[in-house]
Formats: sequence, C-alpha cells, structure tokens
Amino acid sequence: MASKRKAPETFAGYADFLLDRPHLLDSRNKAYHLGAWKRAFSGYALSAIRPRDIEIVLCAWRQDFAGNTLNTRLEMLRWLFNEARKDGLRPDSPCDRIRKMHGNKRNRILAEDEEEILFRALPDWAANPARLALWTGLRMENAAHLRREWVHWDIGGNGTIIIPGQFTKGGRLTRARGGEPRPTEIPLYPQAAALIRAAAPNLTHPYIFSGSINKEVNMNTLKAAFHAAWIRTRETIALRRGVPLEQIEDFHFHDLRHTFATRYLLAAGDPYALIAAGLWGSLKELERYANFKRPHIQAAFAKAGAALATP
Repeated sequence: MASKRKAPETFAGYADFLLDRPHLLDSRNKAYHLGAWKRAFSGYALSAIRPRDIEIVLCAWRQDFAGNTLNTRLEMLRWLFNEARKDGLRPDSPCDRIRKMHGNKRNRILAEDEEEILFRALPDWAANPARLALWTGLRMENAAHLRREWVHWDIGGNGTIIIPGQFTKGGRLTRARGGEPRPTEIPLYPQAAALIRAAAPNLTHPYIFSGSINKEVNMNTLKAAFHAAWIRTRETIALRRGVPLEQIEDFHFHDLRHTFATRYLLAAGDPYALIAAGLWGSLKELERYANFKRPHIQAAFAKAGAALATP
C-alpha cells in the first residue's frame, strides 16, 4: 500500500497541500484543516510568516480560481491563523492586513470535446447530477440533492423542477436581506426529464440521485470525483490538441452553470426567461456567467441574420 503523503513543513508547502485538494477547502472540513495545520507546522516558526507570504500564495491561487473562490480560501486561512493565535503559536494573524478580492472574472465554459471525455471519466453516480447541472443551470447542491417532490411531471410538456426559495442560494440571500425568497422554476428538456426518470428510486433518502454507496450524494465526495475526472480529461485534451498541459484551463463543477448560460443564450434563448425562472437574479449577474468569444458572436449574428432575411 502506498504511504500517505506527509504533511508539508512550510507555509508554501501547506498552501500547495490545500491547492491540490480543492474539495477539502470547505467550512465543514475545519477540524481536518486544524489537525493538518498542527502537523504541518510542528517544528516550523509560525511567527516567520508575513502578509507578503499570504499574498504570494493568493497570487498562485489566482491562476486557477475566481475572486469569490479566492475570498473563500482567504477566509479559511484567516480561520487557521486565528486558531494558531488562540493556541499561542503566534501573536497575530498575517491575514488581517489582506484585503478581499473584488469581482469574479472567471468565466470558463466546457468545449464539446472536453464534455465527451469528462463524462466518460466520471462515475455514473457523479455524472448524473453533473449532466443535470449542465442541462438546467442548477448549482451543485440543488442538482445533487434534487428532491422527488420538487419534480412536477404534470406541469409543462416534459415536467418542471420547482425548488422552494429557502433551498436556493439566491433565495437565502433574498431572505437575509429581508425579502421573500421566490422559488426556482425550470421547465425540463426531454433529455433532462429522461435522466431524472431513469434514476433508480432510493427509499433511504428523499433525493433523486444516490451516491457511490447507495446513500445520498456527499458534496465533498462529488467534488473530489469531479476533480479527479477533470485531471484525466485535461491530460487527454492536452495530448489530442498537442499543447502543454498548462494551456488547458482548469474546470470546476460550478463551471457547468457557466456552460449552460452560454449555450442557452447562443441558442437564442431569452435571458429574461432565466431570470424569471429564478436561476439568476438580474441581467448583470447573468452577464458574468455567459462567455461569448468571437466565434460565438459571429455564429449568433449569422443565425439572427438568416432569421431576419426569411420573408
């Protein structure tokens, strides 16, 4: 059996340790990080870490993560240093002087050749919620934990997903601001409806999809499976295209939502319908998700021109 990777002995090494395991950077894994933190820094001078060291790590992370994700990781580092301060390992936190990142410039969509390889690499239990996210624009939490009672087969030609507002990120934000969260209502495409109908019913939990051990899908396990599948996909794509691996931009589960928005709008979909459905809160928010490059724009104008030229 291969030996477990030893905990790193420097801050840069610990940052790489986190970067290699993005599925572990979650508030629910704080206990894990605290243990890893203490193992990683045994015998290392924590007092030597400066704000500049944090900035260097954030610059490295900026190559792969958007502003909002960087802020999440920065908050994790703040928490870790505050725990170190409580334990008397250092008098202050070097993160206190680091400002949050502004904006979320990451906008990655899945190419067709990438999609084919990625979904072949994913295990079936992980591919199901991933496909649903790609076809509906749902966030990972709602796609993986889609409840049976949220699918209304009597509404619309192929059925409709109606998620109560308190179970969506937008709804929770609306409630936090004192408003009434509205539900998300998504008419299903035939392929999405077929995917949901084909899911084997499981009476041990209330969700459509089950995880690898026939229980509800675990979010961290899903992130890990998706990340592992993308690593294999990235290597295959680099070989096929004959380019260095570094030129293939990373892809995360949430980018399936970016891909849905872009493909929907390129197919001449109405952006106001996505807002009315509750998938996005405003046109400004939707614009951050859609990614139109020159070939996309040319194809859209050619499609519109052909429609306008029709008598």
